[in-house]
This record gives sequence, C-alpha cells and structure tokens, in this order.
Amino acid sequence: MMRRSGHRRAGVTLIELLVVLAIIAILMSLITAAAMRARKVKPKTETMARITATNSAVGTFRSNESFGHVKYIPPGAFDPATKTWGPFRLRNSYPATPAAGEPGQFSFEAQYLQQVFGGGRGLNLDDLGYRDDAGQAVLRADLDANQTLTFFLGGIQEPSNGAAVFTGFATNQQQPFVRRSKSLRDEIRRGPILDLGSDKYSLAGGFARLIDAWGNPLLYFAAYDGGTNAYYGNGGYNPVAPGVAPYQRNGQFENPKGFQLISAGENGRFGAGGNWNTQDPDGIDDQSNFSSGLLGSGPG
Repeated sequence: MMRRSGHRRAGVTLIELLVVLAIIAILMSLITAAAMRARKVKPKTETMARITATNSAVGTFRSNESFGHVKYIPPGAFDPATKTWGPFRLRNSYPATPAAGEPGQFSFEAQYLQQVFGGGRGLNLDDLGYRDDAGQAVLRADLDANQTLTFFLGGIQEPSNGAAVFTGFATNQQQPFVRRSKSLRDEIRRGPILDLGSDKYSLAGGFARLIDAWGNPLLYFAAYDGGTNAYYGNGGYNPVAPGVAPYQRNGQFENPKGFQLISAGENGRFGAGGNWNTQDPDGIDDQSNFSSGLLGSGPG
C-alpha cells in the first residue's frame, strides 16, 4: 500500500508577514526613540564638560605664578563710584595722558594688566607689543564679560584660515601681547590655559566668545576683586543677555567669592537670574558651574 507523500507549504501567510512587519516597526520605533534621547542628552553633556573645563581653567589662571596670583578674571571694567560694570577696554597702549574717553595708565584695565603681567618687573603700558602683519599696533577692542574671560584664558587671538588660533601670552614681561614669532614656532608662552577648539568659541562681534554645545555664548559673572558676595550690578558688561542677573539663594550669591558661568540651554534663552525661580520657563534648561542640575529645577 502506497502512502501519499507529505505536502510542505511554500511561503508565509499574510498574518505571519504582518506580525513580522509589526515587530520590525516596534524595534525601529525603539531605536529611533533611543537615538533621539541620545541626541538631546549629548549637547547637555558636552555643555557641562565645557563649563567644568572653563571652571578649572579659571582656577589654574588664578593660581599660576606667571599670571600674578590674581583674585579673579574681571567681567569688564568696574566703576567703584556707581558700582556698575562696563566693557574691558583692551588696548595696545595705556598712555599717561590718554585721549578723551580712552583708558590710561591709571585705568582699571591698566591696573589689572599690571597685576597680571607686571610681576614687580615692570610692564610697558605704552606698548604692550601687539602688531598686525604690517607691524602696526592695532589692538583695540571693548570686550564684554565673556570676551574678557576668553581673552585671559586663551591669550592673543590670531587668524588662521578663517578661524582663530589662541597663542597665550609672550614670556617677555615688558610686552605680553607680542604675537607668536613666525621664526620661533616652538617658543615658550604663558597659556593658553583653556583648550579653545574651533567648535568651542564664536567670532561673532569680532572677538572670541566661549559658546555652549548649541552655539550660544556663555554668561560670565564674577565677584568684584574676589570679594565675598560682591556681585555688583548685573555682574558684568553683558550685551548678549541684558537684564540677566547672577543667581542668589537666601540673600547670598551662588559662588559668593568666585564666579558664575551659565549656558542658556537648548532653548537659547537665559533665565532672569536673581533669586532662583522654578517657574521661569526661559531658564528651565539652563546649566551652570554652581549646580549639578538644570537651573529651572530650582536650587539643589
């Protein structure tokens, strides 16, 4: 007696195909969601790394004998009479008899530069040494708080293929703004203290500013002369986000003898600062050097 041979079904049913497609769709959605979460977390992590590195660099600058053991990096020029800040007027020369409206040898800026570079060995305030390629003294800039911080941590800014190279400061005590020598590529210089890679600064406005991972300038506030709770006015000449104030808690400034460094976060808008406000939608994603959490979550 012959048996009928078994019959094997070819292909798959429509139901089986739909099940497979549904599984693939679920996996793709999970992968996409994870990628989106990672994309949102990455700039926050990178921004916090930049804030931490800058925080450390300021400490290095302040403790380095080559920079005179300064108490702080100024967020601009301070006027003790009005207790307000203006731009740090960076010049190649601070003469004994300045032109009207210009800083001279007794200006805030000149005195600070004496403290940083003088070192008891003198400083040529009539000629700090900066020259363009034609040999002309051209350094003339009104720096906001962020630009001032960037300058002292990075040093002399030189153009290179549309970007910038930060070369620190010359070892010549008399003329610290001398540009890097083209004939001495390995010359010893002071700094730069902070790694200013091409994605970590912006040249908008003509002078470099530190930026967060979203490309927004960081805010920098400092206590005047390193004094306790001495954040006067809005803490620094700040055209990037006017009206924003350094943060306080219970009547005391955060980092009362130091400085505050703040990122506007993904939304690009800074919180108003002052006493912490958990209901401030602009500051909900702000990051800083004085809080491990986002500023919109309140003090912690």
